Amino acid sequence: MKNRLMVFSITLPIAVLVLSCSDSDSGSSFNGTIAFSSNRYGNPEIFVMNNDRSNQQRLTTSNGQSPSWSPNGDQIAFTSRTDGVLQIYTMDADGSDQQQLTTGGGSEPSWGPNGNQIAFQSANNIYVMNADGSGQQQLTTLGGSDPSWGLTANRIAFQSANNIYVVDADGNNRQQLTTTGGYSPSWSPDGNQIAFYAGLDDNLEIYTMNADGTNQQRLTTADDFYPSWSPDGNQIAFTSRRDGNLDIYTMNVDGSNQQRLTTAGGYSPAWKP
Repeated sequence: MKNRLMVFSITLPIAVLVLSCSDSDSGSSFNGTIAFSSNRYGNPEIFVMNNDRSNQQRLTTSNGQSPSWSPNGDQIAFTSRTDGVLQIYTMDADGSDQQQLTTGGGSEPSWGPNGNQIAFQSANNIYVMNADGSGQQQLTTLGGSDPSWGLTANRIAFQSANNIYVVDADGNNRQQLTTTGGYSPSWSPDGNQIAFYAGLDDNLEIYTMNADGTNQQRLTTADDFYPSWSPDGNQIAFTSRRDGNLDIYTMNVDGSNQQRLTTAGGYSPAWKP
C-alpha cells in the first residue's frame, strides 16, 4: 500500500510553489507530466514535473500523497491526513480549489474512465463514489487496497491478500490474477496489460502481465515499486530505492532505458492522461 510509507497530521492551505530542478536532460521523447509524492521538505507533499525532469512544482503545502489524475487531466485526487484520519481530497491541476470528499476515512484514490466517479480504499475494502464525494458504495467484502480503475477496460484492479485481483465497476465478477504475490496494480492505457510490483525474488520488482493474469514479465532488478503507465503506453514511471533514497524513474515497457527523474526524493508517480 502506497500510503504505508509516511503519514503526518495536516491542515490544507492552497499554494503552488515553483521549484528549481538541476536535472534537465532525459532519454525520453514523450512530452508528459507526472504527479508524485515527496518528503523533500519534511512532510509528504504532492508535486508535478515534466517527464524530462524539468519544471518541478509543489501543489500541496501541508500533506498530500497518492495522486491520481482525472481522465481529462484537469484535477488530481489524492490522500491527506487531517484530525488523525486519512481522507480523499481533490484539487485542480495547479493545486487550487482543494476539496475534502470523504469523512469516514479513505486513501489510494483512482479516477474512473468517465471522470464522474473515484475508486478508493477504506477499512481494507474497495469503494466507489461520485467525484463530489456523494454516493459512496462498497464493492468488496473480502478485503482490498490500491485500486486502479482501467480507463478502457472499465474494471478495477486491486490488491488483496498479497495478490492482484480485478472486479467489475459494479463489484461483480471478482477474478484473481496472481497467485505468488502482487501489489499496486496499474492498467495500461489500452486495457490489455497490468503493471504491478511483487517480491518474488530477493527485492521488490516491477512486472507486467496480460489483463487475464497470463504472461507475467519481470522488468526491473533493483528494489522497485509503484508503477504507472504513460498515456501513450510506451513507458512506465516507478519508484525505486536503488540509489539509497526513494526516487522516481521511468523505463520503456520492456524494462529498457531506465532513467532517474528525481534526486531530492519522490514516490507514487501518476502520469497525466
